Order: sequence, then C-alpha cells, then structure tokens
Amino acid sequence: MEGYEMLRDIPQFSSWSRIETVSNGWSDDRKYRILNNQGEHLLLRTADISRYDRKREEFQWLQKAAATGAPMPKAIDCGVCNGSRDVYLLLSWLEGAELKGCLGGLSPEDCHRLGVEAGGILRKIHQTTAPLGLGDYKSQMQEIFHQKMQAYHHCGLKVENGDVLLSFMDRSFQLLHGVPQCFLHGDFHPGNLVLGTDGKLSVIDFDRFEIGDSVRDFTRLAVFSRLDSVDFARGQIDGYFEDKVPDYFFPRLAFYAAFDSFFSLVWASCRGEGEVKQARMRIGTVYDDFAGFTRCIPGWYSNG
Repeated sequence: MEGYEMLRDIPQFSSWSRIETVSNGWSDDRKYRILNNQGEHLLLRTADISRYDRKREEFQWLQKAAATGAPMPKAIDCGVCNGSRDVYLLLSWLEGAELKGCLGGLSPEDCHRLGVEAGGILRKIHQTTAPLGLGDYKSQMQEIFHQKMQAYHHCGLKVENGDVLLSFMDRSFQLLHGVPQCFLHGDFHPGNLVLGTDGKLSVIDFDRFEIGDSVRDFTRLAVFSRLDSVDFARGQIDGYFEDKVPDYFFPRLAFYAAFDSFFSLVWASCRGEGEVKQARMRIGTVYDDFAGFTRCIPGWYSNG
C-alpha cells in the first residue's frame, strides 16, 4: 500500500487490505487502523527502535493483564519493522466512542454507573501481580521526586502554594513504606476508556504502564477525571472497592494528587502557554478539592 512502505516487513502486512493513520491521543507512538482480508480491524502502534525493550515488555504485560478478564485489546504480535529502525505492537481494535466525549451528555446516574464499571475494570487489571524483589516503593518514589524536583528548579516556573504541597508530600512519603506493588495502567481516565455500542466499557492505551502502588492508578481520577464528571469519579472509587473504601486509600490518593498536579507544571512548561495555563488551573482545582491539603478526602467525594 502506497505511503506505508515502512510497514512492509511486518509479517502480517500482506494480509492487510487497508491502512489508516490515527492521529488522536498524546502518545509518541505512531498509530494505524488496519483492516485485514478477513474483515477484522486491528490497531498498529510503532515507535523508534530505542523503545524496543519497553514495547516488548508492554506486549508481555498486556497478555498477562488480559488473562484477568479485563475488557481490553488483545496483544497479537510485537517485533521490528522499517528495516529494524522501528518496533511495532499489533493489537485488536476496540470499536466505540471515547468515554470522555460522552460523559457531558449523560445523567449523573449514568455517569456514576459507568464509573462503577470502570472501577471494576481497574480492579481486574490490578490483579496482575508484580515480580518479586522490586525493592521498597517509598524509596523508589523518593528517587522519582528528587529527579522531578531538579527539573522543576530548571523549568523557570513556580507552583502557587507550592510550599504547602511540598510540605504535605514530605510528610506523606512514610505512607508508601512497604506497600504492595502490581501492574498499573498508568493513564486510567475517560480519554482511555471506550464506550461500546452495547453500553459497556473497555480500556485502551497501556503505553504508560508501570509497576507500583495500586492507588497511584487513581491519580488521573483526582487530577483529570473529576473535571469530566465528579459522578464518574465517585463511581470509580465505589466500584473499585465495592462501596467499602479502606482507610489507606484517601491519604495515599491525596499524596499522588499533590505529587502529579505539582509536577504537571514541569511537563506543561515545554508545551506552550496554553498548557501552562491548564496545568495551573488543575493544580488550583486539586488544591481546593483537598482544602489546601488539610484533609485527605476530596470535597467532590465527601460531599457526593
């Protein structure tokens, strides 16, 4: 197929009848929608060969996570292409609409119901256990913190109420000592959930996967999803814990919300004034949700 010569050394290429470039999303991957000769739609993701080990690891974790029964793409193949300059990941295609664009037109009850469903999906994903011998998670997060602080000092921007957030994070690191680790989606929010024609949800885009504390997979909920729908956000927590939220959850959620919202300004600093403005808005929202981090249960949950 003309224009896609870089994909010709993928073994399945000869069985494809149509290739379309997919441009949505923040991932650095190049994405293509494939139609094969059997009428099946597939998703092809390619990246620079320097990411081969990461992509191979993603492929293997996707296979393990799918075994939990979570509704997600099937990992079909992973290899090299474009004369060994790229790595590819071939997945099944999930048909449906991005949930983020649907929530605004739904009732609060339906948003909460979908949140409960999303929470159940995330719980299944977290049943994918991590390998042994990973070390203490508190130490890992402290190392990440120090690296991000260096980037923060060099970005030239300052977080409003930054001293309050930093003080809260410093006090909260002790919450992470000895926490169990598992496979994390890494970017779980309505933009990576697909609402099918049957009204059921599936989860996509695992390229930011990591191994860590299960509560960390709720960070996008506290920073992003609650902006889409607080009913969905409440539902995700209720569904994950089946209405029995453990005592450890909200203190660690508050820590991750402070951590990721604070350092989102560093990410935004390289992407223009529009993203900087959005990051500052999200930091302010999170700060208010947790009442200046004088409480650990966000107002949108406790007042629901």
